[in-house]
Amino acid sequence: MRLAAVEIELDAKLVVELLQKDVGNSTGNDVILSDCKEWLKRIPRVKIRHCFREANKCANALARRGALLYQDFLVFTSPLANVELLINLDAAETFYERVRSNACFL
Repeated sequence: MRLAAVEIELDAKLVVELLQKDVGNSTGNDVILSDCKEWLKRIPRVKIRHCFREANKCANALARRGALLYQDFLVFTSPLANVELLINLDAAETFYERVRSNACFL
């Protein structure tokens, strides 16, 4: 598979930061991060950025569904009902409130 450009949005800010760093890290996930970085080097143009979980609802719904599957790979010919709803809400530019806990602030 030859890709000329890829834009990756993740709702895990730490993973975005680790993938963007050129230096090694000692998080215990060095091998996985190293593999990801090697694969990304094969793509001429890669943009990795953080997005809030609220903006990533379709991906989260698909990931939750994928965790329940027995197959390693499955192609859907049409969106699942819950994903189709999220796609329609996204197309309608629906806004979501971001709830933050104040527990971290002193």
